[in-house]
Amino acid sequence: MSKTLKFIAACEAMGKGFWCYSNDLGIMTSAYLHVVAATPWITEASQSLFRWQIGDVIKDGPFRQTGNTVRVPEGNGLGVELDPAAMKRWAGHFAEHGPMGHFSDPNNPGRYRRLPLN
Repeated sequence: MSKTLKFIAACEAMGKGFWCYSNDLGIMTSAYLHVVAATPWITEASQSLFRWQIGDVIKDGPFRQTGNTVRVPEGNGLGVELDPAAMKRWAGHFAEHGPMGHFSDPNNPGRYRRLPLN
């Protein structure tokens, strides 16, 4: 977190804006949502690729936009809860297939999705 805050401070000192990019699991997304909400210098909308996500390890995940916004999770810690069944499913998928690319579709092995991914 300290390196992130140093980066934000450097951007602010140089008068450069930036935004976040999301294509991570809900744990990371929750962390960056909290950083963005707590940092007044981040004024640009973040890029979201949630529409590509087919699953997540957080309860009720993956995040989805409502009215082009994603709420900052509330609650203890980062505001998300891990889903044990999803953790088991995705750990098993990783063990069997290795890392998943953005365009792979576990429901259709060997087939790759094309843009736009709706």
